Amino acid sequence: LASVSTIGIARTWGLTNRQSFISGLVFSTSLFPFVCGHVLTTDMFLLAWETTGVLCAWRTWGGKGRTCLWRTGFWMAFGMAFLTKGPPGWLPLLVILLYGIIMKSRGRGRAEAGLWSWYGFIMMLIISLGWFAVLCLKNNELFGYFLFEEVRDRFFSEQHERVQPYYFYPLLLIFGLMPWLFIWPMLVARTLKYLGPALLRDGNQAKLFTLIWFLLPLVVFQLSRSKSYFYITPLFVPISLWCGYLLGQPDGFFQRLVSRRSRVLTTSSVLWAIVLVCITVFPDGIKHTRSVRGLAVNLEQNMLEQQIHLDRIYTIRKPAHSLAIYSGIPLRRLRLNIGEIFRRMQEDLADGSVTGLLVKTSRMKERDVPPGVHFRVLAADETYQVLVVDLENTGE
Repeated sequence: LASVSTIGIARTWGLTNRQSFISGLVFSTSLFPFVCGHVLTTDMFLLAWETTGVLCAWRTWGGKGRTCLWRTGFWMAFGMAFLTKGPPGWLPLLVILLYGIIMKSRGRGRAEAGLWSWYGFIMMLIISLGWFAVLCLKNNELFGYFLFEEVRDRFFSEQHERVQPYYFYPLLLIFGLMPWLFIWPMLVARTLKYLGPALLRDGNQAKLFTLIWFLLPLVVFQLSRSKSYFYITPLFVPISLWCGYLLGQPDGFFQRLVSRRSRVLTTSSVLWAIVLVCITVFPDGIKHTRSVRGLAVNLEQNMLEQQIHLDRIYTIRKPAHSLAIYSGIPLRRLRLNIGEIFRRMQEDLADGSVTGLLVKTSRMKERDVPPGVHFRVLAADETYQVLVVDLENTGE
């Protein structure tokens, strides 16, 4: 969906079929987006909704038919983007807003005229906030969790243990474009060329939008104290559009490469295809990776054999959320030490609720267990253990 939307944006901007195809090709074969698409994360879903929303915005501005449908798709897409990952899903809305302000200051109101709709705005709020509202009504503590821990603390604090140096994202952007690294000098040179008043001239609106679409989210991500690898995946869409524009020109580098170095291009393409295949099979095909699918299988088998079912699993540090997806058992992070969690598990068991504790094997120490508390390992892999308390042997 993200690749198709990227091609659609290119066509809406008036790029040729060749340029549009290359834009989609660069995006779908670049290292970083490809890896993100093969990892259990919401970032690629977020990217797909954001790109679809931008496509709907430009189709609405074009006004060449079905404007109401494209406008509805715009609001729906950004509603789904927020539902997927919260506030980051609305970053392209800030891009569109800033672009509209710049266009209006230049006497061109196109960017604001066609998108606004009370119906669409209300629909976006319902889609975005409906699920969160239901959860908060069921548990009012979640409102503070979503607002403070997931928004404020993620941006302003080091609580999520994702502090990275200032060059973290620039390096990921540069090398994440493999195997298209050769285009970076041309990208930088053309960007510098268009900076300034030339960017505001007629015919350069798409270039201005692409630049804002890249720089504004990058600044936000750079300022955030929590930096994760895949946060910047959506930035590869404007990069790919620039690449398609430059490489698809009749006298461009890509055209000369195809005509003069067909053997080199064919060999490189085959080698890169092999790399992409290896990436596809790597996460769960090789042992000692961070996948917890094996742990989930082991947990399911042992619960079936021992005829028990866990109502939830506690964790101390950042939980391996994929375990909840594979096993169907909810995970809950507690800001307690191991001893206090074992006491909580005892209380749960006495009340008829069976709970487990997910810990890293390397960090589990016998001395952390309170006296009189007995536990056993219900499931384990090379990295994690799922522990349960045995109430009958606690001596209480």
